[in-house]
Amino acid sequence: MGRFVWASKMLDAYAPGPPGKSMSYAFEILDKVGSQEYTWWSIVYDIANRRIHFRTKTNPSIRFLDLAAFDFSCDQPVKTYDLDSKESGDVSEEFEDYSCEKNRALIMKTFSQTEFLKEVTPDLLEILARYPESLSCVH
Repeated sequence: MGRFVWASKMLDAYAPGPPGKSMSYAFEILDKVGSQEYTWWSIVYDIANRRIHFRTKTNPSIRFLDLAAFDFSCDQPVKTYDLDSKESGDVSEEFEDYSCEKNRALIMKTFSQTEFLKEVTPDLLEILARYPESLSCVH
């Protein structure tokens, strides 16, 4: 509960300033209320500029994606991005086409490195890897 009190106090104390100040202040708040042990990524949404800013434990550089750079129509391929990558700044162009193989590799890596998921059977892992292919795009 204390984390939410800190976040609320910091929001109340915010004074608008030069461009970019609000983004850095948002990350300051997330730093203050985060946990060194459990916080793996932080995300700040810039709704006015249609951007998503984020950083991860493996790459603390602030990166962002510009939603205007993406075509969300159903006839376009689904895109993916490796959150462990080492880029900084605008990563909109770093997104790659989705593939079942990439998804399988991600699932295998994640489940093998997460203690309570290590016992999941190979059959279930394959079902999870193929699940996105069972979905369809709807507008």
